[in-house]
Amino acid sequence: MYNYKDIIQLHLEISSLCNAECSVCNRRIQGGPKNPIMIERFITLDEFKQWLSVDFLKQLEQLTLCGNYGDPMTNPELVPILQYVRELNPTISITMHTNAGGRDSQFWKDLSKIIGNNGCVVFSVDGLEDTNHLYRKGTNWGKIMDAMVSFTSTKKCRAEWEFLVFKHNQHQLEEAKQLAESMGITFVPKEANGFTKNIHRGSGHHKPQESITVLNVDGTKGYKIYPPNSEQKNEDSEDSMFLDWAKISEEDVRNIFSRTDENLFDFKMGKMGKEKISQLDKCEINCMVLDIIENNIYNETKQSIFIDANGLVFPCCFTAGKYYASNSYENVQFAKFIESYGEDSIDLKKEKSIKVILESDLMKHGYANSWKKTSIQEGKLHVCSMFCGN
Repeated sequence: MYNYKDIIQLHLEISSLCNAECSVCNRRIQGGPKNPIMIERFITLDEFKQWLSVDFLKQLEQLTLCGNYGDPMTNPELVPILQYVRELNPTISITMHTNAGGRDSQFWKDLSKIIGNNGCVVFSVDGLEDTNHLYRKGTNWGKIMDAMVSFTSTKKCRAEWEFLVFKHNQHQLEEAKQLAESMGITFVPKEANGFTKNIHRGSGHHKPQESITVLNVDGTKGYKIYPPNSEQKNEDSEDSMFLDWAKISEEDVRNIFSRTDENLFDFKMGKMGKEKISQLDKCEINCMVLDIIENNIYNETKQSIFIDANGLVFPCCFTAGKYYASNSYENVQFAKFIESYGEDSIDLKKEKSIKVILESDLMKHGYANSWKKTSIQEGKLHVCSMFCGN
């Protein structure tokens, strides 16, 4: 499956810390109580040097900093890490995604100069001062504006403003675009995720969800957010992503993230839907990170890898995101799949060598063997079927 010499893209979750409480994020339950099995930490410069050899860093063409659970800016050693990378590999392209709600002006100026012409920073800002915080809970508008102004003031690096469109901010698209252009930032509106469930790529079957209930940190209900052009009023719908409780207790939180066999309920009791399972059973999996697409052509000698903030190595962010997520069948199945090989086999803190991990049985054969299974129930990975199944 993986070939060490063919890895040219590294997707790195350099920190699992975050200032935000976004409602569609595995680090919290709908923006409320924190995920109890997620580990909060950042990768130090010393760890980075131990885990990733000079030769490996020199062969990379692309470094992407975007975590499932954290924001790269929260790593206090981010600037020296990127300086180290840039010294070893002057031509590597570096892309970073951030909510921009932290650090000081000098940090953003330094970041702009280090990334320079070979890269881009994507600012994930979903509205203006009166709306951005509705999805990006916990962020500060003043810090966001300071970050974007400081970053672009050096005119050293390209920037994008990625704007998730909801009902509450769709009227601000033109104003946000003009603000972005005034700072020299490319404006990129994007459809928000979370309002459709049970989607299989290419299946054409979508089950719409009318709203997402945003929870307070104490587990009580806060407010709802809606997709753009929604006809719903604020309290028309009581549906949520997966909860309807008045308040979530600590015991409820533990149960949501437990990994016991009983929590394979949504498959065993048929709650996933026979039609959906039939589609996943039949699909052929073509892993996107094994053969990177260039100019609409698969290149079999160029591959990508994902490393999370704990030093665990996965094929991609989609698989990594399931490892600490809530107890749906998809997530529990994947966690148990990793545990069957032993977490140590993909842990850079234990192996201290990306080459050894890529040559392990799990990375060489485990994933590929699961794709050959005839059904999800027999062990064909649900997450791989969903994201890379044809």
